[in-house]
Amino acid sequence: MRVSSIVRLKNLPAWPIYLVAIRDSRDLDMTQLRERGIYQTPNGQRLVASRFRRTTADGARILSLGGNVSCYLFSAYHWAFHGWPDYEVAPEGELIPINQPESWRLDELVDTGATAGTH
Repeated sequence: MRVSSIVRLKNLPAWPIYLVAIRDSRDLDMTQLRERGIYQTPNGQRLVASRFRRTTADGARILSLGGNVSCYLFSAYHWAFHGWPDYEVAPEGELIPINQPESWRLDELVDTGATAGTH
């Protein structure tokens, strides 16, 4: 893990300087995306990762195009309204586009640290 920044925390003495380690996408195994984690693509789109969502709002079953899937990536809209995923992530880390053209690589995703709600 790399140290990405040095931060002086409020209400603490000026010395010592506290180091804060921040993980970026190059430090993560992207086949292990957080359940309901919100990730940002290089073009600014936010996607929600899920291993467990397997049906749409109308009860249709979501089937993998690649056969074996690590997780699905949903746009915020499709997540909120139980729509179809936009991408699949294969266990090997391969990105498989479903509804979107692929214009970025999986290792370019940035974990925003936010988590999508359940419903």
